[in-house]
Amino acid sequence: MKNLLSIFVLLILLVSIFLTKAYYDAAMLHTTFSQVFLFQEKLTNQLIDNYFSTDERLKKQAEKSIKRIVLKDLEYSNWLNYIDYIEISIYPIKIQNISKEELIIALNLSQDEGIMVIYKHQDVGYIYSNKIEDLTFIKDVKRIKNPLNNRIFLIVEELLDESIGAYFIDNFIRVFTLIDGKYNEVYRQSLDYNAYYYEKWTDPSIENPKWLKLNEKAILDYIITTEGKNTINTSKNISKYKSNSTQLDTIPQDFILVTEKSFDITSIWSEDYKYFIQGTAKIKHSNETVGIMEISEQAADSLLSLSNKYYKVIDRNGKINYMAEDNLEIIDMY
Repeated sequence: MKNLLSIFVLLILLVSIFLTKAYYDAAMLHTTFSQVFLFQEKLTNQLIDNYFSTDERLKKQAEKSIKRIVLKDLEYSNWLNYIDYIEISIYPIKIQNISKEELIIALNLSQDEGIMVIYKHQDVGYIYSNKIEDLTFIKDVKRIKNPLNNRIFLIVEELLDESIGAYFIDNFIRVFTLIDGKYNEVYRQSLDYNAYYYEKWTDPSIENPKWLKLNEKAILDYIITTEGKNTINTSKNISKYKSNSTQLDTIPQDFILVTEKSFDITSIWSEDYKYFIQGTAKIKHSNETVGIMEISEQAADSLLSLSNKYYKVIDRNGKINYMAEDNLEIIDMY
């Protein structure tokens, strides 16, 4: 009886070892096949045509293949397991002075992380050329070009939704251009910004705290002047609302408008500062001339009056500083 039991246990052990090895070999084969398949995938003209096809089956297959190829080119292999949740948009845009358009492929990896990848045309397909990282959720991509100097600007509309935890939502645009082989941010502006602030956060002893709502809206007009200057004209409105007194730490429904300001801003592209600036100023203690990027009172957050007026400035080396008004001598404003 003992011998039979021993034989039975041995058989179970051998079968377990066999099944484990078979599973491991199959898994390795699947992984190897997937890696080989991924390595061989190319961003061909046909694949892009399939992406823009009205045939939903072809389009879905192309989307998945393109996402795999882009993640491989980025060396973002850790995102391959989430490929079904990644959103993709493709923008055929002419960036260089060549006959064929490049492709800008925007991937929204999550609700607050996006990346843009640029592919240039070669033979029967496209090859990786450049990328723009550290974006939020990408909503749209456009371009403007100065025909006098052929400089290209990419306008990226993004959304940052921090309504849970940070109490704000920002729908904004950023402008990028190619500088020394890399796409740098050269302008930023909120299109529709909403933020909420509870007075008790900074003064827990306040007896009748209110919720404050801040709103910022902007309409942008991109023009090229007769002198060939790339210009962004912005019409802005910033406003502050208050709720009734409440001890509740949840955002109320009803607010009353208490402050509103409207104004226009002109920002012009500067080759000296490699940024869209509103004017120039001189730093008093050093006599260094800098470009004015932003002024604090132009933002809705300034309506909280938590800080003094300051200027965001940039020098010719691209270094950015925040400076109090008293430390600057304004040379000109556009």
